[in-house]
Amino acid sequence: MPGPLILHRGNHHRTLRGVPRARAEHDERHPTWGETKSLLRGAALVTEPADPVDAVDTRTPQRDRHAAAFAKPAGALLPGDYLRVHRRHPSAERGVDEGFSRVLWTAHLAQDAVERILTRPQWAHGRLVAVAYADNLDLLLLPDVDVDVLTAPNVERVAFDRGTEAVDDIFRRRFEDATEPDETWARAVDARLRPRPPAGEGELYPTLITEPAERALLMEGAEGLRMVPLSALPWPHHLFKCAHADRVKALVDEYPDTDGADRAAHAHAFTTWGPDDFSACKYHRADWAAIARAAERALAAGGDSTDMADRAGRDPELDDQSSDYAASLFYDPINWSDGDEALVNGQHRACALRAAGALSCPVDGRHLPETAHEATTAAPSAQARAHAAAFWRRYVRELGLSSLTAARAMRSARVRRRLRELG
Repeated sequence: MPGPLILHRGNHHRTLRGVPRARAEHDERHPTWGETKSLLRGAALVTEPADPVDAVDTRTPQRDRHAAAFAKPAGALLPGDYLRVHRRHPSAERGVDEGFSRVLWTAHLAQDAVERILTRPQWAHGRLVAVAYADNLDLLLLPDVDVDVLTAPNVERVAFDRGTEAVDDIFRRRFEDATEPDETWARAVDARLRPRPPAGEGELYPTLITEPAERALLMEGAEGLRMVPLSALPWPHHLFKCAHADRVKALVDEYPDTDGADRAAHAHAFTTWGPDDFSACKYHRADWAAIARAAERALAAGGDSTDMADRAGRDPELDDQSSDYAASLFYDPINWSDGDEALVNGQHRACALRAAGALSCPVDGRHLPETAHEATTAAPSAQARAHAAAFWRRYVRELGLSSLTAARAMRSARVRRRLRELG
């Protein structure tokens, strides 16, 4: 790695217990920080070396060449750059762009701050650069020397990585003396140093997404919050914090082990609950219809997610509990991109919104700006019954190639009982 990585306390990191002997010997001969045992002031050195093992031949085919990179000062890194954050040993066996990761933000620490942080301030070369990068919640510290950056990142990877800017900013808030980089200067440095990509650079990467609609969403989709009808969102797949989690799990276990069964079972369970069942779950003890209205007003007023969360939390229509839930729809939003089969975040809140009869709510994710999801005004329980019944009909159709197999399945006790329960 080009600099030390500061880890969040409580994060879980894997460590390699059996290190190939050749790699262990290489790393011992090339210490990252020279002879400095601890680079950060106040740090206590902890050593528990892994036992080397004889190398196992797990080599990947050696490539003719790797993605092109160029060098520029760490102080000139920009969000969206793909920085080399680690190197594989041996280098020849790494993937096309392995070791490079998308820069999310940087902060600069000047000499007086450097002297308070480092045991060897000269290592920073006058300025310490803090870097947050994708797929990592921790923080990389770099000296202000040249670092490697991809010349022309894979266009599909860039598209996949859009939206990763919503990273935990805990470290940025803690560096009181940190300054924002001069973007104009950094862009001028980049324009001067970035070379034209070599011929055939794009051909190094295979095209992964070829289906037209899926590719359009990937390449042209926008990331962010928008109002989405509840009827367009997937049903929950695992309400593990629900007061009825055991009942739902028992119903899930009675469904076949096939795609979509968990969501259909949760929709089925929804049809069996009455007001007393919903009120037994803490998520349903707020005024979710009012929360949906307040959230829509907050989103329509614009601003960033912090502004919207603050505006929703102060809506005069809401009590304290409902205010907290309304704000959460922006600082910890329901996460779903068009076409996803399941919610990434927000299953319990989406359930509560549905039960309250809300028609739509703020959702964060990738979408084509012109896409409009049609809302249905059918009662939530009717939507749930329709979803679960459609699952069983689809399941029967897909059981076998012959109509006889489907007919037998339709006569099975389990299928007939479920369809009868769902009306």
